[in-house]
Amino acid sequence: MKEKTFPLISDDEVMLSEMPRMNLYDESDLISNINGDYVDKNYLEWEPIVKKIADSQVKEGQAKSYQATSAVQSVKAKKSASKSYAELAREEARADLKKKRSAAYLTSDFTAKKRSYLAVTNGNTAISHQPTAFFQKENGSELAKYSRNLKQDHYILADIKVNTSLPKESPKKSKNNYDFLKTSQIYNKKELQSQRERRIAQELNLTRLEEK
Repeated sequence: MKEKTFPLISDDEVMLSEMPRMNLYDESDLISNINGDYVDKNYLEWEPIVKKIADSQVKEGQAKSYQATSAVQSVKAKKSASKSYAELAREEARADLKKKRSAAYLTSDFTAKKRSYLAVTNGNTAISHQPTAFFQKENGSELAKYSRNLKQDHYILADIKVNTSLPKESPKKSKNNYDFLKTSQIYNKKELQSQRERRIAQELNLTRLEEK
């Protein structure tokens, strides 16, 4: 039996590496934090704890500095773009305002033209305009000349006989309110008794059955 002694290791020396862990919500996997081509991480690679911590600290510092510079550059680019757009909009507004101020209807003397037009119209009022005649057919039919002499000044009274006959009313059948007594037990004792006897004779005693 061989004896294996446990190796002597100092307290500061690392014996095992850190187990691989998949961080589903790692910030480096976000689209905004990916620069260039995306490379999948290999979570099966084992590295010493001390080395990994040091590398991670260096990478975090580089990433923070890169993010800060990129954020400053993007803000500057946005500001410059917005300024250029605002300047273009201002220039267009100034040009439009100049165009409207130099319009013809603003520079010309509109009141003088209006007065001259009124004077001309007042001078031409003496000319009388006769209304045009209604549309008429020049070549009408032969009966058209006779229809011109057909006139009626008074109404023609016609004797119309008034029909005073009233419509015939069909006689309504009087409703009998005592029809329910036909099937009543009080007023129909004999018929009910005979029916009962016939039913009993059919069930028990067929000799008493008589047809009526």
